[in-house]
Amino acid sequence: MADNTEATLFTNLEFLVGQVVPLGVSFKPPNPHSFAAVMQANLLAALPLRTDFQQESSLETLKRHERAEMHKMLFALCGDLIKYCKSARWSESRVNTLISFSRRLKGRPAKAREDDPATPDIDESRQGHSTAQTSYPSRTEHFANFVETLRAKGDFDPSEERFKLATLDALVAALRAANTEISAAVVNKAQARAALDALLYTNPDNLVDAANSAKLYLSSSFKQVYQSVRRMRFEKPKRLVKV
Repeated sequence: MADNTEATLFTNLEFLVGQVVPLGVSFKPPNPHSFAAVMQANLLAALPLRTDFQQESSLETLKRHERAEMHKMLFALCGDLIKYCKSARWSESRVNTLISFSRRLKGRPAKAREDDPATPDIDESRQGHSTAQTSYPSRTEHFANFVETLRAKGDFDPSEERFKLATLDALVAALRAANTEISAAVVNKAQARAALDALLYTNPDNLVDAANSAKLYLSSSFKQVYQSVRRMRFEKPKRLVKV
């Protein structure tokens, strides 16, 4: 039972509490946080907090997946719009602007510059800025700029519903809303994590410290009971352990 995942931690805590509660008033550890009633109350309080954290984590994962799928659909849409504009005989510079935003949306770097042999002290191939801004909020704004480039043409009025500016504007709004929802989900998940951490790891009477004290007390005074828990580990995650 040395696997220290949080699921195993809960299993170990439940087992430990189940071992010390029957000892009754004879179980008097020097650490007041290790008393059976205290650990039992904190464990009962931690169980719904674990559920809350799991729910918030699942919700964040779902929303991230939905956002990724929404952005993935943009690749083909931008490609089709570029072809439409080429078919409409748009200027090369305007089409190149669309291509640039489409490339940034996909997170693809711009074409590398060639090294000029006339300047041996300078490697031009290493100059220039990468266009690989791949965070989803950045991708959303690259698509928004793509749409604004279409709007700026003035006479852009396609008959296809999916190409219409109203459709594209609604898509931009949906993408921005998805980013906002994920930001909220991240905050909610962090708050749920902090609440659970408090009971398990960070409060003065946290369960991990209390369990370790209880385990040591069992080793000193209830050796038979100790044998049933001696291989269990009650450890804090590395993200909370100060170096």
